[in-house]
Amino acid sequence: MSNLISLTMKRLVFFTFVSAMIILSSGCNRRVPGSGRVEMKNSIDSASYALGFREANHFKQQIAPLAFEGIDHKEMAKLFSDLAVKKAFSERLSSIFDGFNEEIFRTAFINELAYEFSYFDDITAEIYLQQLINKLNSDKENKSREMAKKGIYPDNESGKAFLEENAKRPEVSVTNSGLQFEIIRDGDGPIPQASDRIKCHYHGTLVNGKVFDSSVERGEPIVFGVRQVIAGWTEALQMMPVGSKWRLYVPSYLAYGENGAGDRIGPNETLIFEVELLEIVK
Repeated sequence: MSNLISLTMKRLVFFTFVSAMIILSSGCNRRVPGSGRVEMKNSIDSASYALGFREANHFKQQIAPLAFEGIDHKEMAKLFSDLAVKKAFSERLSSIFDGFNEEIFRTAFINELAYEFSYFDDITAEIYLQQLINKLNSDKENKSREMAKKGIYPDNESGKAFLEENAKRPEVSVTNSGLQFEIIRDGDGPIPQASDRIKCHYHGTLVNGKVFDSSVERGEPIVFGVRQVIAGWTEALQMMPVGSKWRLYVPSYLAYGENGAGDRIGPNETLIFEVELLEIVK
């Protein structure tokens, strides 16, 4: 009898162990929260997915040189499932792409990090995002030219009055689009093309002097594509030699328009930037 009980107990322990392993295994294979297929209904959804994929790729490149073996990307991806995207990051992308879908961005990030699954690859993501930026900026530039021809300035009253008076100053130049600029220091380097990436410092204020963004205050210059910013910047950068420092007076229709950008830039705001062009990034 004791032998039978011992055998039964051994079998019970064995099956309990196997059951536990099956449960643990099924837990390990469970889908990472936040991952899954996505239906992209418009250009904002597609851009958000491409951006999420690109961000995950960048993240993987950052952790690849670490000195540790066996980094589990699935476990790491779980950490991002419930994290919110930084507000400033979301607002910046929304201003560039006329909208941003945080949920799709997060799903794309987790899909790529956990499973290396994406609707894009490196080349198609870059091509899609660049073509979309080009189209959005072209549409804004065409609209701004038409407005300038008709003498329409949709900026709020303080911005409109400021631009009208500022344009009378002899040191201020006005382009056909309505962009105003003042040369603080003229550089002698090359002039960026639309396809270039540049490094610069900037300090942005409203017409009342309130600072809304400043790489100068952060103490770190920023790198971006010439066509990955507001239309007023895209136009100015293609006139500025490297080494220059200009002050830009940007009507709202060459900036963030009637939507504004977050809490700091309201609808139809005229913006002022001091921009120092440091280099063209190769």
